[in-house]
Amino acid sequence: MTTIDHAPLVLHPGDRAVQAKVRLPLPIVVGNRDYRERESLLRRMNDILVASGVEAEFLDRALLHDRAVHEQKSRPLTDRHRDAVQTWARQALRCTLARILSNESHRQFSAHLAESPLLQWFCGFESLAEVRVPAKSSLQRMEASVPRDLLNQMNALLLKRSTSVDATGVSLLGLAAPVDLSVVWMDTTCAPLDIHYPSDWSLLRDGTRSLMGTIQVIRSHGLKVRMPDPKSFVSTMNR
Repeated sequence: MTTIDHAPLVLHPGDRAVQAKVRLPLPIVVGNRDYRERESLLRRMNDILVASGVEAEFLDRALLHDRAVHEQKSRPLTDRHRDAVQTWARQALRCTLARILSNESHRQFSAHLAESPLLQWFCGFESLAEVRVPAKSSLQRMEASVPRDLLNQMNALLLKRSTSVDATGVSLLGLAAPVDLSVVWMDTTCAPLDIHYPSDWSLLRDGTRSLMGTIQVIRSHGLKVRMPDPKSFVSTMNR
């Protein structure tokens, strides 16, 4: 039997072409600090998605997957369909990130997206005519198209890009300083336990009794260490 070796799929340069859309500028909102902070956050997220290449990587994966499906069916990938795939992938990624950030349900986020020009801009639903936003079920399908392992890979890519600098030593993501992955910060503060009486205390007491009984058996065989008599622990627990 003769087998045909297919060449690996590659992304053509024309596949990444995206037609720019004409949109109205975002409304200027004054007197609301929370809105200004949210707008600043979404603008920063937009810059990071673009500058880090995370969004481009996600669009490339979506196009490669769609091209593979079309080649299996021996159907050409038209420019119109390519643009639709890129638009869907971009909206799916950004809606997923924005909804997680807002901590809203799919239904709440759908309504929020419909009434917020800021969210429409970030998620890619701005329009000069009618604005169509995804319903609850569409948002769920969008998030399903962004698997968790892919998000982990995108997070690793973003973390890697955060350490990159240009020829002058400036962070490629516009950070004040590139991230140093050789430094690990840990919070070793000891927090007091929230003990619920009497159930948790009874469990701790029983565990201490069992542990002290084991230590007494060990000490009875001559294996002793510098520690108080185990019976003193039991007496203290019973006070």
